[in-house]
Amino acid sequence: MAALAGNTVTPVEVSVTANNGERGVFLPTKRTGAEFLAATVTTAHNGRAWVPAINASSDAAKLPKQERAWNYALALINPMA
Repeated sequence: MAALAGNTVTPVEVSVTANNGERGVFLPTKRTGAEFLAATVTTAHNGRAWVPAINASSDAAKLPKQERAWNYALALINPMA
């Protein structure tokens, strides 16, 4: 589990369905309460990507391990557009 201090943003690594080196917009689809993953632009590396986890509570919390294991999709950015 990722430990999140109160009122902080902490980078965590999640599983994504994207090819190595693909850059895209990460849009989480689930929220667990005061702790949640934020939308961001990121790059996939070996099926994983770093995204910000936000703890909006003043209390320390743990991001459930299964949330980091869910497979997320990256909305790919077209650099030619």
